[in-house]
Parts: sequence; C-alpha cells; structure tokens
Amino acid sequence: GIYGLAAFINKSNRLVLLWSSQTFTRLWCSFELATWLRLGKGIGSSFIFLPVSLVTILVSTFITLLLNTVTLHIVPAISRNASVVLIIVVLLWLVQAILLCHLVRRTVHSLACMHEQLRNFDVRNVSCYCCTNNHKNPQTAEPLVCDRQIVYATLREWFGKSADKRDESHLTIFSDKVHTVVS
Repeated sequence: GIYGLAAFINKSNRLVLLWSSQTFTRLWCSFELATWLRLGKGIGSSFIFLPVSLVTILVSTFITLLLNTVTLHIVPAISRNASVVLIIVVLLWLVQAILLCHLVRRTVHSLACMHEQLRNFDVRNVSCYCCTNNHKNPQTAEPLVCDRQIVYATLREWFGKSADKRDESHLTIFSDKVHTVVS
C-alpha cells in the first residue's frame, strides 16, 4: 500500500509526474517528490513533468487528423461541386485550428501556473484526504489514520536536524528543496 511508496520509488529508474493544477496541493503527491529527492535520484532525464493537459492536445490532434482524413474522402463523394467541398473543408479546418489553439493556450497558461505553484510551494499548505474529512471515513464514519502525521514524521527523519518535536525545520527544508531543485 501507500506505506511501501518509498520502497517502490527506490526501485524506479524514472519518475513521471503527471502534473495538474492540483498536484502540489496534495500531500501524497508532495511525498512522492520528497521520496525521489531523498533517494538522490535527481531532477534531470530521470524526472519528467508531464502536464495532463498535454494529453488533451495529443488526443485532439489525433481526432483532428482523423476528421480531416474522413472529410477529404466523404465530402467529395457527397458533392461534385469543388467550391462546396473547399468551403466545407476550410470551415472544418478553421474550427479545428481554433480548438487546438485554445488547448495550446490553456496548456501554456497551466505551465506558467505550475512554475508559480512550485515557487510558492509549502508542504504545510497541502491538503490530505483524512484532514479534509475530519479523520473520518465519509461513508462509514470510521476513524482515519492521519496521513499528515505519517508524512511529516518521515520528512522529519529524512530532512530534520532537531530532536525537538515542535521544530518544523524539516518541513521548511523540504519546501526549500522543491523551490531550488524542481522549479
């Protein structure tokens, strides 16, 4: 389960982080990154940021190519008038171009947000499921173990310098690593 995440990441040669605007607002996503950094795997060719919105662009491009192929085969069969065929094809391409431009613009904006999110990252500000639900399972009302306590204890072990339980320097050290190493 989740307790074996560090061991699993330790055996990995590459970390692909599927980034969305919510990635660095989630505790376990932050912990994955902390594990990668703690293991000294580095941020380079073995660490890949992949914006989820990029997948939308790739799928849309594929659908656009498919529609263009179908259009170029079907429209001439329906109408022998070259002007009508040309107008239909141009209109379809125009709609597709507008859609793809919008998707690319949105992806570029989300990448700018990612850099801003990384610059302002503080592990103390991320959310976790248990804390969001007051440490009770929403369906059964059974108590949930606090993920934040587990992750913070691990970060203390990895990045801590003080034995004082009230000292939060390990959280600052990790957050600073995200600022300097990742962004």
